[in-house]
Amino acid sequence: MAGVDEDGKPKSQPLDVAGHREFRVRPYDPSRDATTQYEVFDEHLLAIYEQLASAGYPHGQLQAFARLLNALSRIGLAMTWNKKYRRGQNIKERQFHDDLHAALLADPTLEGRVERGTAHAHGYLDTRHDGITAELKVVRDQPVTAKTATKYIGQPTQYAAADGTRLSILVILDMSPKVLPIGTPENYLFVLGPKQHGMTHPHSPSVVVTLVVNGNLPVPSSWSRRNTPTTNTP
Repeated sequence: MAGVDEDGKPKSQPLDVAGHREFRVRPYDPSRDATTQYEVFDEHLLAIYEQLASAGYPHGQLQAFARLLNALSRIGLAMTWNKKYRRGQNIKERQFHDDLHAALLADPTLEGRVERGTAHAHGYLDTRHDGITAELKVVRDQPVTAKTATKYIGQPTQYAAADGTRLSILVILDMSPKVLPIGTPENYLFVLGPKQHGMTHPHSPSVVVTLVVNGNLPVPSSWSRRNTPTTNTP
């Protein structure tokens, strides 16, 4: 069996099919296959895609959406543990945009189809792949939550509407002071449904999937001998 590896290079793998008259294969599907090194995070991603597919979001748009969100997730998760983004580093928003754009261009699954700074919908896009928009933000003053992220979802929603799609992505680099240790990455991926002008129950609701990239992390030893509040756990 022939294919390509994660770097886009040709890869072959022998298959033992003795005793089988036929077997079924399918190509890689970004909305159905694991995409990062974090198993539980992948499960969360795939559950989101399954819900969107069940809700009737167009297959072609969902495929492009999954490709872009998968790539952004891989890049964002790597940024969390990149020394360039740890505590004490002065990361400007432009630098975050530049680093993310370079990594997207290098991602083989997107095949170089990444736009940046294109005039669109009375504004200028941060990132777009095959008609799917991703807006990029940097927050420094407070932790990013599903509630605080709502102040940013109107922008990608309008860009998406101009493309005739209901799916968009918001990526927020959280550079706020870390007074508590962060959790596992699936905690920082959530689905937001923005309300739409003049409609209470829209026939075609929009969705903004938000990915929080945690930067400004201290070294682990900084938590030593420091009281950390606890919660009731099962």
